Amino acid sequence: MTESIASSDQSQNIPLQGAYSNTNNTHNNRKQKRRPMQTSSQDARYSHRGYQQQQQQQQQQHEQQWYSSNMYYDEYYYEAPPPRGGGHRINNHHQQQQHQRRPQFRHGASSSQSNQQLNVRPNSNSSARSANEVENLRSTLTEQLYKNIYECMICIIKIDRDQEIWSCEICYKIFHLNCIKQWANSEESGTDKNWRCPGCQYSYSTHPMYNCYCHKRINPAFQPGEIPHSCGERCDKRLNTKANDCNHRCSELCHPGPCPTCTTMIKRSCACGRESRIVMCSSNAMIKCENKCGKLKSCQHHTCDVICHPRECEPCDELIKQKCYSHESEREVLCSIETGGTQVFTCGEPCGKLLSCGHHRCPKPCHNGPCLDCLLLPQNCKTCACGKTNMDNQQRTSCLDPLPTCEKSCEKFLPCGPIDNHHQCSIQCHNGPCPPCSKESILQCRCGQSKKSASCIEVIQYDPIKNPFCCERRCNKKKLCGKHRCNEQCCDRDVHVCEIICGKSLNCGIHKCEELCHKNFCRKCPINSYDELTCHCGQTVLQPPVPCGEKPPMCNYKCNRVHACDHPVYHSCHNEDECPPCAHLVTRMCVGEHTLRNNVPCHLKEVLCGQPCGQPLPCGVHACQRACHLGPCQTNDQKCTQRCNIKRRECGHPCNALCHAHESCPITTCRDIIKVRCPCGRLVKDIACNVRPNESNEGKDDINLTQSLVQALSVRTIDLSLSRKQQPSQQQHQLECDDDCRIIQRNKNLAIALSINPDESRLTPIVYTDFLRDYAKKHLEFVQTIERQFSQLVEETQRHRVAKRCHSFKPMKINERHVIHELASFYGLETQAMDPEPNRNVVAYASYGMCKFPMVTLSESIRREKLKVPPPVSLT
Repeated sequence: MTESIASSDQSQNIPLQGAYSNTNNTHNNRKQKRRPMQTSSQDARYSHRGYQQQQQQQQQQHEQQWYSSNMYYDEYYYEAPPPRGGGHRINNHHQQQQHQRRPQFRHGASSSQSNQQLNVRPNSNSSARSANEVENLRSTLTEQLYKNIYECMICIIKIDRDQEIWSCEICYKIFHLNCIKQWANSEESGTDKNWRCPGCQYSYSTHPMYNCYCHKRINPAFQPGEIPHSCGERCDKRLNTKANDCNHRCSELCHPGPCPTCTTMIKRSCACGRESRIVMCSSNAMIKCENKCGKLKSCQHHTCDVICHPRECEPCDELIKQKCYSHESEREVLCSIETGGTQVFTCGEPCGKLLSCGHHRCPKPCHNGPCLDCLLLPQNCKTCACGKTNMDNQQRTSCLDPLPTCEKSCEKFLPCGPIDNHHQCSIQCHNGPCPPCSKESILQCRCGQSKKSASCIEVIQYDPIKNPFCCERRCNKKKLCGKHRCNEQCCDRDVHVCEIICGKSLNCGIHKCEELCHKNFCRKCPINSYDELTCHCGQTVLQPPVPCGEKPPMCNYKCNRVHACDHPVYHSCHNEDECPPCAHLVTRMCVGEHTLRNNVPCHLKEVLCGQPCGQPLPCGVHACQRACHLGPCQTNDQKCTQRCNIKRRECGHPCNALCHAHESCPITTCRDIIKVRCPCGRLVKDIACNVRPNESNEGKDDINLTQSLVQALSVRTIDLSLSRKQQPSQQQHQLECDDDCRIIQRNKNLAIALSINPDESRLTPIVYTDFLRDYAKKHLEFVQTIERQFSQLVEETQRHRVAKRCHSFKPMKINERHVIHELASFYGLETQAMDPEPNRNVVAYASYGMCKFPMVTLSESIRREKLKVPPPVSLT
């Protein structure tokens, strides 16, 4: 199949342009396995755009487009990988200007690479890279190692030429030996036995060692003029090739990165083996001739008519007509090893041909060859009817004569009874078929769940295939769809296939699923449209085939529809029926015409300012109290629900009746709450005003009397109602002092006469502990600071009437914390120590109703003690 016609030395290789031009057409149909993610910050890099320009130049030179079938895509080397399945990506700049498409780059794995297991180590030199990629990667690695600018991916430190390294044979990343050993021993690197490369995640089982790139020398020493970390000898590794039969070795000196592509020209035969061509060894292009295959198909009778193709031939699809042996019925079957070359078959039905006796027919199944003689002929039958006794059948002359009988029982097996022990005929030897059995048999249903005892006459009426006995039990098992149950009577199926049509809507939303009821989601709609799908403006086009239900493509051009306003358009072309609301900012008056609102979006036609409406209501007295609103303030059938604000003449409180327009206020009792006190002011009580209607009538009488007196006497107006009602009203809205009030007033008068302060007489003396007194004498400023903070906490709690308030002190020593704990009890506070040493501090809590001010503070008591006159000192 393969014959080498040149040595592996690159200096003797044949030029490749002619070989490439013959194999380019088949390269694009191959797929390559995508390389793992590369994350090193300083690694072999080259521009995808420069490579694409180089390929375009080769296209102009050779007048045909060629792209490497094994393009190495990597987000580290390229801007972005192409989508899976050979899709294309459109640059935003090209999409807005020319809508050009980039060439389609396919990626995937060849048949040999896709079958490799994860733990099988692939050939490092068989990685699918183009010749330019290999050369760029190898030269870049060499240059960075020479200049000491290559960075280790783990520690992000540059690798020197005299440091020990480890190089991955898959992704060709280089690491410090110490870094990769620490990584291999860590838990993140993989399992206990294997460890993964940080660059390509390939699993290694051997411990990392410092070797040269070709693994011939351990711990290579750096020699000036040679590549760092290389042995300086010939590489001799397998060349970078995509073919499995390439055994040529690399002739360059030990080097980092992948080996160059094999350029040896060899003779390789086509798929059918009839012709051979000279191709490059590294090419995996399929060679096809124009001849038919001519190999025998699987039936071993017909030859393959397909043009030269790889792999095995397709199964034979020829139809063969066959006839039955006995009935001459015909059928058509596919040609196979069993059916090929035969034109007859056995149908399985009884033969039915007339035997040589001329009276009986052949009971055997359809068979080949002549039928046997009749078994009832005298020369063929030498026994009685039951077959137990040998008799002389000289009296019988024909097969129609009855057989002689004996006195023994027939004992022929009947179709009834157990399977392993059928019933036997119990009557005396007889001719013809045995009569029905009079015994009983166990009749088992088809599903095997129930049995019953029945007469053999009833049992033989059932046939296990055509007419089985069925019980009344319904199968409750779920079908394969997992949604429906079988519900079949006496079911004996092992696999319950749901025969209901799914009928769910497909992803397109137009068609229904026509498959049988199934699990999981329905498949995508198989219907495609081969018409172009455009956006609303028609400037963006989606080329066919277009999947059913596909939405129009997104368009980045501005919407060109007719809009209701003349403001500039800010939104792009869209597929919705209505355009988005206009967001241009304008100035509009609110609906209540109160204020002019600025920066209002154009699509908001009704603007509310939030101020009270203030429009007069139909009642003519009140104004609308609602916030700025749209529409009438009050409907025609709605009445004003506000309260009357006219003050009563008797008490001055508002009427508070429902709005009665311009009518006089109704006569009602005033229910406003007022506070009344006793003359000394100790008793306070909330009562209703309770101005009675009769008082209002008397007031009206006084007004009428006053008006009549003014008219008659021509004197100034006199308010008789106030002069007469003022004193009784004050007496009515005033409480009487009780005995306690009198006692308190008497005590006050007595204290004033005796110059006694009654507040000081009720004070209980406060006794501070000896610890507090001694500490305050030594650290008075600290105690005063604590007292000020306690007083502020108590004051804020009582003023704001909060349930609980706290204050946190700074970390202190144990004696200072002890002072705070004891002093807080005199203020009605709770304290609690927080945090461990040395940051332990105290937090004080003040509860409303519990906290208080002490009558005498600790600092004040210490000050008073210092002012006291010391006792007399004896001179003796």
